Amino acid sequence: MKFDQKTHRGLVTGLLAICLGLVLAAGCGNDSSTKPNPEVKAMGGILIARGMPSGMPYQAGVVVSVDGQVVSNAEVRINGAALAYMVNPAKPEETGYVGQVPASRGDVLELSVTAAGQTVTLHATVPGIVEIHPLAGGLVYADNQDIPISWVPAAGAVFGMVTCAGAGSTTPGMWMVASGATEYTIPASATTVPGSRISVLGLSGSGDLPTSMDLRQWAGKNGFWLTSQDYVDVDVVITG
Repeated sequence: MKFDQKTHRGLVTGLLAICLGLVLAAGCGNDSSTKPNPEVKAMGGILIARGMPSGMPYQAGVVVSVDGQVVSNAEVRINGAALAYMVNPAKPEETGYVGQVPASRGDVLELSVTAAGQTVTLHATVPGIVEIHPLAGGLVYADNQDIPISWVPAAGAVFGMVTCAGAGSTTPGMWMVASGATEYTIPASATTVPGSRISVLGLSGSGDLPTSMDLRQWAGKNGFWLTSQDYVDVDVVITG
């Protein structure tokens, strides 16, 4: 498999998931007799990419909201490492709390979020590494061909996801599969962009499932997800 550390670190802030931690808790307002307790939620994830040595730092991304509104003044830490709030004008989908978090298979990571006078935590275990098998049909397909893909699931993953994206595409194909699934056929209708890339992700964690790589879509949801990914580059030849 081909591995590009920079590409995978960029993907998690734009997933993870990936494929990346959210917490829900009630807290006390200044006047509990007149104000409802604010609802604090934070969604985040970390992408565990195949090919990187154990214990290397991976990119993490978190979004925090209070009563449904995204906030930029929360304190966010994963295993004690502080994540900084960053705005990316060129890629608004990557705006959120980001940072580098060392992780190895089997590690239990703790996400801690302090906002609106509350401190809440959530834990997730780093899954094993998913491994894609060499594609039986090679790495070049016509745009009218389905692409069969198979893999070894990540140990500890609670479900799988297959994605397919290419240069110029704005919405990558994304298909959910069962945690024990080992193969999937990507339909030709989703592979018409030259330079398509296929990825398989095994997610582990708790909370709501993040189904978008766009951090802006994480607001108001709960979850702390650690995502294992492997990928192959597939060339798609336009026949029309």
